[in-house]
Amino acid sequence: MYNSRNSHFWIIFIVTLFIFSYTAYFLAERFYLWSSYIGIIAGGLLFFLVIIPFTVYLADMLMKFTIDKNLYNKSVFKFLLAFMVILPIALVSITVYNEYREKNLTTVLSYEPVHVESLDFRLDGSETWETNNDEAADELFHFLSQYHVKKMSDSEWDSDVSEVTSFEFTVYSKGDIIAASVHENRLILYSGNGGYYSVTNGPVNLEWVADYNEKYD
Repeated sequence: MYNSRNSHFWIIFIVTLFIFSYTAYFLAERFYLWSSYIGIIAGGLLFFLVIIPFTVYLADMLMKFTIDKNLYNKSVFKFLLAFMVILPIALVSITVYNEYREKNLTTVLSYEPVHVESLDFRLDGSETWETNNDEAADELFHFLSQYHVKKMSDSEWDSDVSEVTSFEFTVYSKGDIIAASVHENRLILYSGNGGYYSVTNGPVNLEWVADYNEKYD
């Protein structure tokens, strides 16, 4: 390996580390590793003991290749460096846009009724009921699919929901749990990435919710 680590090396190292970390983060999100202390510790150990050393090794190999091939002064190398600088900015911008753009509520929930095994539901003032009725899961899915939501920042969320009617549900499906609390024009998602959302085409039809609750309670 080459011991000389100039600015080119650090650009390659930082961008490569970002890409590996970015990928690892979303894989961890996919498999809910951040939901437990063991997952967080394992993720930290993986980052410091595997990802960083491998990134250093890969950056050294790339630097060796560029030196051996005398690519420093070639336009393709300069173009590649510029691309590597722009790539993380583009990925972050796309991620933030996708996170806060308007989406269908069922997309945010990752709700697929065909995979539902059981459903818990509670309307304000009522007892929680549970069912494994496929029709109940399907009806709730089609009701929720009418609505579109946008993610809110924590500072935008008003924690006082005492003046609004709310309902909560938890959907248990194969290898996953979906949990949310809906408050007319906004909701809290507890599962997956979680977060606060505003209903952009609300308010939610609470008369339908009351009828649905009465039907399956």
